[in-house]
Amino acid sequence: MTNLEKWRSYTDGLPTPDRMIDWAFYSMIASALQRRVWLDSNNDPVFLSNYIFFVSPPGIGKTLVINKVEEILRHWKHGDNQSLLEAKFSDTTHKAVVEGIIERDGKVADKATLKSSQEDSEIVRPYLIPIAADATTYEALVLNFGKCYRRINFKIYNAKAEKDIIQVYGHSSLCFLLKELGSLLRKRTNDTVTLLLGLYDCPTDYEYDTVTREKDRIRKGCLNILGATNPEFMNEIFNEKLIDPAFLSRSIFVYASKNRKPVSKIQPLSKEQLDCQNDLKQHVLKLTTLYGLVEYDPGVDELVHEWFIKHEEQPHLRASQSPKLQHYYSRKLLHLKKLAGMIHFGETCEMKIGLEPFRKAIDVLNKEEKFMHLALTLDAKDKGAIVSKAILEALTPDKELNKVDLVMHLYQAHGIQDNKAYEDAMTFLYDTGQIRCSSILDEVTGQDVTYWRLK
Repeated sequence: MTNLEKWRSYTDGLPTPDRMIDWAFYSMIASALQRRVWLDSNNDPVFLSNYIFFVSPPGIGKTLVINKVEEILRHWKHGDNQSLLEAKFSDTTHKAVVEGIIERDGKVADKATLKSSQEDSEIVRPYLIPIAADATTYEALVLNFGKCYRRINFKIYNAKAEKDIIQVYGHSSLCFLLKELGSLLRKRTNDTVTLLLGLYDCPTDYEYDTVTREKDRIRKGCLNILGATNPEFMNEIFNEKLIDPAFLSRSIFVYASKNRKPVSKIQPLSKEQLDCQNDLKQHVLKLTTLYGLVEYDPGVDELVHEWFIKHEEQPHLRASQSPKLQHYYSRKLLHLKKLAGMIHFGETCEMKIGLEPFRKAIDVLNKEEKFMHLALTLDAKDKGAIVSKAILEALTPDKELNKVDLVMHLYQAHGIQDNKAYEDAMTFLYDTGQIRCSSILDEVTGQDVTYWRLK
């Protein structure tokens, strides 16, 4: 069983849509890797940081799956990976250096997270993977980056000394697990949005001139975001101009209109699910010990180059022709590389990546793009998008509806009576592979009736 399959088993009791389940897994992997692993080259590194947002009506389980990610990431405390780190170094001197680094990092982390002795005598070890508070200000977020600075040791061969020498790499990595995006993006939070944009590519230095404190600086910062919201809030933050094309191009929006199954009560985990949970925790712990550039197997560069040229020269072949995704497509190459890295490290700790993760990343993104524009339907006058959403809400993979059923749903649920808008929406959904049809002979009329379902 793969780790992704274990994750699906672990979250099987949730009503959360399947695509959100999978993207939550990818986000968890990226948060565990932080700013310690990168693709492409040392000169122009591609770190696996990503901004993933679940958009749907309330009650389909967005928060539930984010809670599962949080359970695993918060399981490990600072120092839990010490034995794994020390095992990488056979030289006793090297091990001593590792212990010293971990001890110094622990003291810094303790100062940032221990409870006041007057408030509570309990000693609370800091998390191994720092998680930012849901509700924060720009100033608090910058300070949080300063407090989460961590270091990791690695070996390089010294030709002159003819032996390995130990080096230290430092970084400031945070992740957000936002049950509601509104807790981060609110009115008058433009500085926060600017910070999010600046940290997306994990620059060596992020600097920002402020009015009150001269200049803020974050050294080797990295931010991962997994968040959830509803279409109404998306509309609100667009109207307030809190997010713009630059933010859209850096984000993956996972849209779903309904849950995958009705769940009245979350059942206790079975023994199999508990075993899967434990295996996932152990894998995440191993990921916290990785460092360095990931090598490509032969053929990877050629695959990515051929895909990119085709993607650029033949935009009509894209999974979505919606103009709402033009900014996303401008950065799809970067999204592809990041997702391929997440897929790879979801299953292994090998610092060499082959063709298959890139092929799977292409497939996953193509499938997601068919729905992504629905998260960005922000204009109440965009009838085509509204009708498309309503049709997708009515259909399921296991339930077939004919035109009469769908037209009645549009009228009853949304008050829409527009045959042309219906036909245009059905053509768009069929051409983009979101729905499929079958014909059944009506014994009364003797004519074929077309039935539709989700693909």
